[in-house]
Amino acid sequence: MRGWWPSSRSHGVAPVALLAVLRHPLFRLGGPAGTHLRAVAALERAILRGPRPRAGSAGLAHALETFRRELASLRAGERSEIHRNEPRATLSDAEVDAAIVLVERLTTAMAPLERMAAKDAPAFSALAAAASRRHCDAEP
Repeated sequence: MRGWWPSSRSHGVAPVALLAVLRHPLFRLGGPAGTHLRAVAALERAILRGPRPRAGSAGLAHALETFRRELASLRAGERSEIHRNEPRATLSDAEVDAAIVLVERLTTAMAPLERMAAKDAPAFSALAAAASRRHCDAEP
């Protein structure tokens, strides 16, 4: 799963990799195991099945807010990019709210990595390789 987030800076979040992380048993964001499963399912239905969101957590937040507005338009009988027969049209307000809270928590958790990526910091794999070489050189 190397590079699942920092590389998203220029290419958008890879939905498969992101979902793999979000569904992992150790993904908790400070809560007990399984805390975010419903929010992850809502996030997937709302924005991760279809066009790839913009890069980073800001892209996820933007896509989710756009989805929320379009869903409200659909429910109000106004013109919407969401068709009433789409599976994501059945998401409840509570499910969308849970997805928004998840993205907010993910944004907070990922902020240090996004700052590193924004500074064109070396890839984590390059840092790990350098640390490994340094460790090997230090052994007698």
